[in-house]
This record gives sequence, C-alpha cells and structure tokens, in this order.
Amino acid sequence: MSSKFQIVASLENNALHLQMSGEFDGSAACDLIKRLEEGRSTASQVFVDTTSLLSVHPFGKTVFENRIGRLSKTTPGLSFIGKNKHYFQS
Repeated sequence: MSSKFQIVASLENNALHLQMSGEFDGSAACDLIKRLEEGRSTASQVFVDTTSLLSVHPFGKTVFENRIGRLSKTTPGLSFIGKNKHYFQS
C-alpha cells in the first residue's frame, strides 16, 4: 500500500463506508479491492467516498477496472460518492 494512501472504514446501519484519501495508484487499487472483498459479506450497502483523493493515477484506475468486474456483481449496493467518483464509474 502506498504511504500516501489510506482507507478509513466504518460500519453504520449495515452499510460499510470507505473513506479514501491520498493518491490512488496501483497498490491503492489493490487495497480497495481487498477491502471490498472483505466488506461485501458484512454489509448490505457499500459507499466509497472519493472526496479526499488528491489524485487518481492512470495505472491505479486501470488496475481497479481490471479487478472490479466480478466483484461489482457480487457486492450489494456498491456506490462511489464524492468529487472523484467519475474515475470509478463505468
């Protein structure tokens, strides 16, 4: 995981909230996928807040896109929110 990237997770009312901050690169993409895999069984909804991302590196976006396909079908109520959400929506 990049030292310039963090994810803060909280569970509220059966909804998992993931707050990302820092630089989203390839290792950050892997960290996000791992958190989504872990969280999909504990929450009925998952909200990923992109507001505090400083940058989204093209390689990080590519890694995320390549790994999210199957996971997005098995993660209930996955929503990206915040000013950088457009990087994560297809």
